[in-house]
Amino acid sequence: MRSLALKTAVFIWKQGNEIDLILQTKLLSEGYDVAKLERRYRA
Repeated sequence: MRSLALKTAVFIWKQGNEIDLILQTKLLSEGYDVAKLERRYRA
């Protein structure tokens, strides 16, 4: 199941916006590759 942080980041990226540092840090702490996710979901 996706974390709330990941769902939030995907929502923000699909709007064409950047996620903030706090959210990036949360994703990294959960083991996600933020750069890879951004390339996949960025509008």
